[in-house]
Amino acid sequence: MEARVLPPSDLTAILDVLVSVGAQVAADELDPALADRLGRRLRKHGLLGEVSPGELNAVIADLCRRVHWAMGDGSSYPAAAARVTVYRMRFGDVRSAREVVAWVEQSGGGASLSGGSDSWEVAATYPDLWPSAEFEQRVASLTQVASEHGGSYTGAGD
Repeated sequence: MEARVLPPSDLTAILDVLVSVGAQVAADELDPALADRLGRRLRKHGLLGEVSPGELNAVIADLCRRVHWAMGDGSSYPAAAARVTVYRMRFGDVRSAREVVAWVEQSGGGASLSGGSDSWEVAATYPDLWPSAEFEQRVASLTQVASEHGGSYTGAGD
């Protein structure tokens, strides 16, 4: 099959559809039957291993980045994003931040510490995908741990 170039308006429309479906997945509002059909199609093309809201959301985000690339954004084809979430916490002193780094590592996550003086950030990395029960449980756990060490949970992302 010969590849052909789509006009920019078609690429923009495809991106809009992907963004809309991704928003439905993220809000847990996508019809389960549709999610299953999308999952089967994406699995057929080797883009999806398991069908879960978190994995479906991640694949849709990968496809959005690739459509952006096809529209001329970036010079190299985007690889699939790492299937991890980075959770961030803020602390006023390095001792508390280091204790949380140790807790994260003992709980099976990866952790890094940055900052200085009176503002320290712990970035905790786990293989959780949003949306999922694991993600929600991790947010609750890290919020509690941060609070117990005089800090605060500040959000998740990459």
